[in-house]
Amino acid sequence: MTDCQKNPALTSAFRIRDAINSRNLTGLEELFTEDFLDLTDPSGSPRGVEGYMKTLEHFARTLGMHVEEEAIIETPDRIIARVTEHGKGVASIHGEEAAGRPYTIDAVHIFHTRGDLIAAHWGLRNSLDMLIQLGLIEPPPGRK
Repeated sequence: MTDCQKNPALTSAFRIRDAINSRNLTGLEELFTEDFLDLTDPSGSPRGVEGYMKTLEHFARTLGMHVEEEAIIETPDRIIARVTEHGKGVASIHGEEAAGRPYTIDAVHIFHTRGDLIAAHWGLRNSLDMLIQLGLIEPPPGRK
């Protein structure tokens, strides 16, 4: 931990980013507390580590997501990451017309931490921009 690093779990957050970008999620389970909760799990799967790992696998492997952090805010028990997520449309999810189309969206991830482990996750993505870029909906009037 550097002198300016306030949260010992920041390394864990970076490992999650790197795992998504490399498509290799091996060993990530060790980064979470036993009672970890994913409070925004989009898949309806269990909110614990197992469900979160399925979500990460979906983003990394199915959507081919690549994550770039734009800003990190940390306190002793929180990490807030504003990121840019790049992905691609998938026929089985978005329909044939969106298959293979790239998209780039803004997202925010908030991690509650305990020591060097992640205890909870909240995530917000700009899904509207994703749907517009995939050609699935028209942009609102006045917006390109």
